Amino acid sequence: MASVTQTQKIIAWGVIGFAVGFAAGAVVQRTQSPAAAPQPAASENTPSTVSIMLDFGDGTLKTLGNITIGDNDNLFDVLKRSVQTANLAFDSKDYKDLGSLVTQLGDKKNGADNRYWQYWVNNVSPRVGASAYILRPGDIVEWKFTPSHF
Repeated sequence: MASVTQTQKIIAWGVIGFAVGFAAGAVVQRTQSPAAAPQPAASENTPSTVSIMLDFGDGTLKTLGNITIGDNDNLFDVLKRSVQTANLAFDSKDYKDLGSLVTQLGDKKNGADNRYWQYWVNNVSPRVGASAYILRPGDIVEWKFTPSHF
């Protein structure tokens, strides 16, 4: 039986290291947030749309689907326009340096039962306010009236 040389061991460990690194890179690529991934440009003939779901925290859900957006539309403005079209109450407070904060959707007001309106885009909680979040075609937005996660 032939013995394994030092060179063969080095080559074997190199191949194993490469395979592990390649697999780890594939996993990281798959688990990257869809919000961070570049979005393909919308066709000039296809309107750019997003969907918004409102979870009132009491079992009530409201879906606002196929909302047309323009270039550089921010989430706050699109939400405000969409809930007004759906005849839902909407209120907000402007914080000069931080942007606008949604304080009421429907009959749910921030602070009630220590719950607040918070949002996620494509299952990720962005670290910017809604007025700073620029929507992209195909985004799925979820607003939840839930205890604060901060």
